Amino acid sequence: MTMRRLIRAFIPAAALVACGEPTSPRVEPITELPRELSAAELRVIEGSNAFAFDFLRTLVERADGKNVFSSPLSASMAFGMAMNGAEGDTWTEMGDVLGYDGMAEDQINGAYHDLIGLLLSLDPTVAFGLGNSLWADDGLALLPDFVTRVRTHFEAEARTLDFDDPGTKDVINAWVSDVTSGRIDELLESIPPDVIMYLVNAVYFKGDWRTTFDRSRTTTAAFTTLRGDVVQVPMMAGEVGYRVLSREDATVAELPYGGDAFTAVAVLPPAGQPVAEFLQSLDQERWNDWMAGLAALAEVEDLDSEGILVRFPKIELEWDSDLIAPLREMGMINAFDPMAADFTRLTGARDLYIQQALQKTFLKVDEEGTEAAAATAVGFGPTSAPPVASFDRPFILAIRERLSGTILFMGVIADPSA
Repeated sequence: MTMRRLIRAFIPAAALVACGEPTSPRVEPITELPRELSAAELRVIEGSNAFAFDFLRTLVERADGKNVFSSPLSASMAFGMAMNGAEGDTWTEMGDVLGYDGMAEDQINGAYHDLIGLLLSLDPTVAFGLGNSLWADDGLALLPDFVTRVRTHFEAEARTLDFDDPGTKDVINAWVSDVTSGRIDELLESIPPDVIMYLVNAVYFKGDWRTTFDRSRTTTAAFTTLRGDVVQVPMMAGEVGYRVLSREDATVAELPYGGDAFTAVAVLPPAGQPVAEFLQSLDQERWNDWMAGLAALAEVEDLDSEGILVRFPKIELEWDSDLIAPLREMGMINAFDPMAADFTRLTGARDLYIQQALQKTFLKVDEEGTEAAAATAVGFGPTSAPPVASFDRPFILAIRERLSGTILFMGVIADPSA
């Protein structure tokens, strides 16, 4: 039995009547980049992808079976800007975690700049937006060289605001909302009292499938969750316009958008292997092998002809995460430590550290295509800020008579909301 027939065997016959419709008007596929990538760009892309795998592994391990949808590009851009203010071990740790071990700063910055231009202009049939910004408290004296670097290499908008004004967060949120077409409308719920600067990246993508899924074929079907529960979800179906690798180590499907420059890649672990376990063996070499296999299919397969049936769930989700804990696990330590952080190229003094790092994303996948958005904020605070005793995790609570030392009550507060 062929793989196609095997997959068809699990689909009701009524779902196999109509085929997907080509996106109208049909555009010629983009078969090559408008220019050759530089050696520095290739290294930055490879390093960024390696960061993406480690980043996803770490986030999934902490997700407790819930959805994870991050933007490694957005995180990389935001922290790439921050590296321009870092020095010494802080710079080295950040570069190592982001995948740029051994690269000089001018190579990294130049590659970021050129990559931004390439992504923004590659496929006119796809909506792609990317923006960077620097927001500083009007009392913070930044070194002009730092501001020049982020403006020049990251095309960042740089503004000063009164961080004591409650309306400041609304200004930053409005900028993010504009870049993401309203999909991330509240990146910052508030500005912590000690944060005096933000570096922000925002990314937006909207693309129609090169061949849309036929809505009449979308049916309710079972989906087995990470925890083993079976839930019913809307499942799309189509066999025109998709490339599928079926291998022992994974099933990999590529779903192209517009001119076939941007694609969605879905990787299904072997049956019975948990995705968290599967992620442990995912690295650049394995990913490149799959991508080479898909590229080989692209050379010999006609996207307009019938192929393997692909069944794909409709998705709409929002996701957010504090990035400090996962990045610490990955080895970025000093940047978040007020005693060790070295951002002397920001102000000329060792007086700032990264106090806040968060990311929010949006994803919508339906029969027409995909819309995705992400925003990452890196917030800096002064190292001289008063120490904080924040009881924001389980703690022991006792009530005692102080002079005699008698303990009257004692317990562990595990969940104050319970």
